[in-house]
Amino acid sequence: MPIIFVKRLLFQSKTEYHAGNQAQIDRKYRIKHAKDLTDQAVSKYTVAVFTPTLRTNQEKITKAATTAHKDNDFVYHEQIPDPKTLETILAQPITKPLPPRRFNPTYTSYRKPSDPISDCSGIRKRYRRQ
Repeated sequence: MPIIFVKRLLFQSKTEYHAGNQAQIDRKYRIKHAKDLTDQAVSKYTVAVFTPTLRTNQEKITKAATTAHKDNDFVYHEQIPDPKTLETILAQPITKPLPPRRFNPTYTSYRKPSDPISDCSGIRKRYRRQ
């Protein structure tokens, strides 16, 4: 299985887990979906380098899913719906874009003194006449 696919599953499960912790109403649904995604990633990928990260994520999400499931069974007794019925998680910017700035505030272009606009337009006029 390509590592890109497994990384996508891992990040999507982390996103669902975070969204589940943020929204108390959809908590049990999102965490269950995150658990499904993590289990799928662990079952598909067997390379030893990436496995500790997957296992750690899986343990954390499984623990949260068991807690949410026990809470649901004890208090609410609701059916867990299909993940497709949940609202889509929109992309969020990771960082705030900053306007570009010069590396050196005293920088001046090396072309500016040697190519004034008047010289360029004079050269163009001369070539048009010929």
